[in-house]
Amino acid sequence: MYSNKGSMNSLMKNLSKGDRVFRAPNMTVFLKVGKETTRGAYTILEYLMDPGHKGPAPHYHKHTDESFYVIEGEVDFLLNDRIVTAQQGDIIFVPRGTVHKFSNHSLREYARVITIFSPGGFEGYFEEYEKAKRLNDHETLKQIKEKYDNHYL
Repeated sequence: MYSNKGSMNSLMKNLSKGDRVFRAPNMTVFLKVGKETTRGAYTILEYLMDPGHKGPAPHYHKHTDESFYVIEGEVDFLLNDRIVTAQQGDIIFVPRGTVHKFSNHSLREYARVITIFSPGGFEGYFEEYEKAKRLNDHETLKQIKEKYDNHYL
């Protein structure tokens, strides 16, 4: 017998637009589904990477798994000690503890990637990052990276 007592409501959402838009270096980030919607289970973001986007420095997450689904373009991923190129339709799973980075090696084409963080909440990183970057507050930027489980090499 099925009961929905105590369960969250189901959700249908058009993901063609984001709820919020953030600007990171050489990349636009669209919030598709945030932790409030999923009771903290996951966050879904879309990255629109500028041509030649170098991506973040190699880093890892202690408590967060990350998946990347390439919608458009080709994206290079560093996964521990190997580099792979993901194309449209490919998915990359990055379990917590894996050193990784991503970049758009094309100098002419944008790349679009859906990124899923589990557990959710990573949208807060981009919200806080934007504010601290505008203020050129390097100490706060360092604290934000730590707060959102980004550990850079």
